[in-house]
Amino acid sequence: MSLNNSILNLLGIEDRNIKVLNVETTSKNNEQLKVTHASLSYPVARCKNCGFETVVKNGFRKTHLRLASLNGMRYEMILAKQRYYCSNCQTTFGATTDLTKPNQTLTRKLKSQIMLF
Repeated sequence: MSLNNSILNLLGIEDRNIKVLNVETTSKNNEQLKVTHASLSYPVARCKNCGFETVVKNGFRKTHLRLASLNGMRYEMILAKQRYYCSNCQTTFGATTDLTKPNQTLTRKLKSQIMLF
């Protein structure tokens, strides 16, 4: 088992397209937290808008996700999501993951952890 899979397994993330780059411990408001830097990318065959095969990769967009806490320590993830561009309809779209709903930063597991308390 690789280090990447071990970190994702510890955090409870099952998305195979997420690659962990590094993990660091920082302090924010006198509170220790672990920040995981990762990237999300996968091949796209067709445009989501028009359906043509004219999609190319178009950089990354960083998002800041709050993960569920383990053993009282706070975990966050800086996730660089791949952006795609369709040269046929001139639209852009990004890679998606099941960790969060679109345009949200709280993960589904964190929301369920909050509801338990």
